[in-house]
Amino acid sequence: CAKCARKIISQNRTKPHEQFINELQQINPDIEILGTYINAKTKLKCRCKVCGYEWSPTANSLLKGHGCA
Repeated sequence: CAKCARKIISQNRTKPHEQFINELQQINPDIEILGTYINAKTKLKCRCKVCGYEWSPTANSLLKGHGCA
């Protein structure tokens, strides 16, 4: 059915937590992820290693290069 198809497509596009961490470290190594990656649109808690600021952006915004405010 269409509902099951959307779920399967979504699962195939979602990367593992470790892969997300590796990609983020190449983009911005000053960000520490405190939460668990689920998908690109889910917010996850992170911390700036430079100033200690904590915030909850979407994973997608971090991969686009957005960092500490």
